[in-house]
Order: sequence, then structure tokens, then C-alpha cells
Amino acid sequence: MREFLELLAQVGGQLPFVELADDDAAETAEDLAHAVRQRVDDLRGSLRDFIRDAQVDETLFKAILRNMDCPRELFDHDLQEMSQGQRKKILLARSLCEPAHVFVWDEPLNYIDVFSRVQLETLIRQYQPTMLLVEHDRVFVERVATGVVEV
Repeated sequence: MREFLELLAQVGGQLPFVELADDDAAETAEDLAHAVRQRVDDLRGSLRDFIRDAQVDETLFKAILRNMDCPRELFDHDLQEMSQGQRKKILLARSLCEPAHVFVWDEPLNYIDVFSRVQLETLIRQYQPTMLLVEHDRVFVERVATGVVEV
């Protein structure tokens, strides 16, 4: 991801809204961009604490998770007890709950099941957010992207 953003900055100008973190994940800066990273194994604590710390609407957050086929029983589990796919859905739901001018998603389909992939594709196509998306699934990219930069 770091290399991709550096290359994009060289060919497309500056990206003042993106900061690069130590783990090569892009992070938000003043609500201009919001990122979904690849790594999910560091998520800890309760879902309620995660929602509170993220400062997102709990009802909307849980509705998005339900749309991505997360059962309600999952809401009572600690994040470290969840599968990597469930944790990835949590990061995607948080991103979708936060207003941003640009969403920066690094391989959002990693660990995601087919049903959730279709739901995510539908959301992106319906709401058409501005996104910088790194994804290896060409079919998904063809269905949601309005432009592609080959690296």
C-alpha cells in the first residue's frame, strides 16, 4: 500500500489527506480520507467499546454488519474471538459509517465471504463514494470502479 500511494503521489500530484502509518496502512486526517487496512489481527476488546471509540452511530454500524451477514449474537463477542472475515467486516462497517471525502481501502475483500462481497459491491455501486481502492479481484474492480490505475 505504501508503495502504491507513493507512486500515485508521483504521477498524480500530492495526497495531503493521507498519512502513512508504520504498518503501511493509510489513516485518516481531519475526516478527509478514511482507510480500511489489510491487517485485522490487532483488533481487541468489545464491539461496544470499538463503536464508542470510533464515534460512529451504533444503529447504523450494526445495520451495516447485519447487511454483511453478521449474526446479532456476534455483537456480544470480544473482537479477538471473531474470525478475520468478521473483523474485516467491522473495519468496513466503521469506514462506511464515517463521512469522508475519500475512502482509502486496501484489499477490502480479504477474508470476506461471497455474500458480503455482493453486499459491499451493491453499496459501492449505489452510493458511488470517492475511493482509492487496492484490490486484486478484477471482476469486483470492473463492477465498482470508474477508473483504474495499473501499477
